[in-house]
Amino acid sequence: MSFSRGKFRKQTKDLINETSKLVDGNLPLENIIIYGHNIARAIIGFVKERKPDLLILGWRGYTKRKYFIMGSTLDPVIEQAP
Repeated sequence: MSFSRGKFRKQTKDLINETSKLVDGNLPLENIIIYGHNIARAIIGFVKERKPDLLILGWRGYTKRKYFIMGSTLDPVIEQAP
């Protein structure tokens, strides 16, 4: 399967837009898509730079690797959370 960044970007934006409709209009909301070779590092860098009040990340509910609790992305983000 080939990876198409443009197609992924559109699907991600569509999902964010649909999810944003569920949020009360009085709640300030900023949607950001981050790309990076190592997504955990990209997320951590974003959090250190922008200092958001809340960060919501998805999780499949399992990990294929025994040495991770939540997964290779979430574990480092949780470990380094401010």
